[in-house]
This record gives sequence, structure tokens and C-alpha cells, in this order.
Amino acid sequence: FFPFATFDYRRFCTDLFARTGAELLQARVMRAGDGVVRTTEGDFTAPIVIDAVGWRTAAPREHAGRARAPRKSFGIEARQPYRGEGLHFYVGPSNGGRRFYWIFPAGDHVRAGLATYTGESALQPDLVEFLDRHDLGDPGHEHGGFFTSRMIEPIRDGMFVVGDAAGHCLPVSGEGIRPALVYGQIAGRLAERVRIAEMPLDVALSRF
Repeated sequence: FFPFATFDYRRFCTDLFARTGAELLQARVMRAGDGVVRTTEGDFTAPIVIDAVGWRTAAPREHAGRARAPRKSFGIEARQPYRGEGLHFYVGPSNGGRRFYWIFPAGDHVRAGLATYTGESALQPDLVEFLDRHDLGDPGHEHGGFFTSRMIEPIRDGMFVVGDAAGHCLPVSGEGIRPALVYGQIAGRLAERVRIAEMPLDVALSRF
């Protein structure tokens, strides 16, 4: 119905990060808000904070619980050494109750997987059966995880909230990267206007 394409998520993120000149610190965020980010590597303060930590949001427990709702979603995907054309989606009772499957071409391989919206996460047997049904062999490199199932506040405790942390996830494909690119740019542009004193933080948060 409209142009759509898959792409190499890891390469995209790596190449994009290389262009930023930013410093990367790997740490677990314990709590964030009001200009302070508390991590396993110490506390950091900043006049502008953007929460983009994914579904394991750094929000206080009362907010984080919403991101981990009982009906949270889970997906698993495998890279298979076959070529294909077109984006293929499979739904319906014949594919198992409350399941959604896909096969996406990605250059020299296809990405095939499934997702459920019931909180189940033991999907590997279903993946094996699905790949076998479509003659795609045994699972190769697998990856997956939870993805958000509802919208969450896009601003919180004086922070911009972007991506899965704000529930910005495409419900059918389970992708958070596409809306994160859109709203990440918007948050970044507003944050820059705050940084150069063109706009107060509260106004920027309200616009976001």
C-alpha cells in the first residue's frame, strides 16, 4: 500500500553514531529526572535530558509499570541465508493463536520471525516450526525481546522521552527504530533551541 523497506539496523545505528562525535558510556540507568541521571557509573547532571533507554524506561516505578504492562509484547527473529523479494506477513488461526509472523528480505539473507501480544516469551519452538514450514532451515542468528504495547507520556520529570520509552513502537512489526528516528529528531531540534537560549525548556517540552 505504500513504499516500505527493511534495513540493517546495527549498521545504521553504528554509522549514525560515528557522525555525532558523541561520547558513549555504557551503564545501567537507575533513575533519571529533573536534570539528574543516576547510573551504575555515577551521577550526571545536565540542563537537558532525553530519555531514550527503551522499554526498560528510567522512569520511577509508577511509570515504569505501564511500560511493563501484563499484556506486553514479545518478538523473536532469525537471520536465514536465503534471498527473497517482498515483505510477507502471516496472521490467522492456522499460524497459532494470537501470533503474527513475517519474512522480510535483507540483501543476502531474510529475516523471519514472529511476535505475540500476550506476554509470552518462549517462542523459539514456534519459530522453528515456522521456518520449517517455509523451507528456511534451522534458525540461524536469533535476536528479539520485549517491545512496548501502549503509548506513554512523551515528557516526564523535565525530560524528553523518545522511542520505546514513550511507547513509540509500530504495533504490527514491533519496530521502535522508525518512530524513534522521527521523534528523536524533533526532540533534538527542540533541545538545541533550549541550549542556545532560543526557547525555555518548559516551552520546548510542551511543544514536544
